[in-house]
Amino acid sequence: MVPKACVLTARNDFPRTARLLAAADFAAVFASPVRQQSAWFRVQALRRADGNARIGLAVSRKVSTRAVARNRLRRLARELFRLQRASLAGWDLVVMAKPAAVAAEAAALRADLARLYARIAALNPTGTAGTMAPSSRPAPVEPDSQP
Repeated sequence: MVPKACVLTARNDFPRTARLLAAADFAAVFASPVRQQSAWFRVQALRRADGNARIGLAVSRKVSTRAVARNRLRRLARELFRLQRASLAGWDLVVMAKPAAVAAEAAALRADLARLYARIAALNPTGTAGTMAPSSRPAPVEPDSQP
């Protein structure tokens, strides 16, 4: 019997359509990205016309010569993306790990990557002026200028 924690639901699975697979997809993101970075990761994102979020991972041997370490970073980034995919709708992301990430604890890496994903998700989705999404707070009321 499979534990409930291991069962993927339709909401948070990781289908092939959620992955950047072709070199042309990566090239499009690298051509004109929105960039966010931290001590351990660099994320480049490109706005998509449809509402799907996709991820590509670029963890080279410069990060670590050990495949086990590189795969650990890939798995962590992929899992966090899978869980937060709904909030990243409409973005193509390329996540690149930095060499310092190899020595970091998994919890710290997750928190760091979650902050980067949240920054990307908060960017203006409408394409209007400015970079931040509209605030949910009401606009301040200006006092009358009459004496």
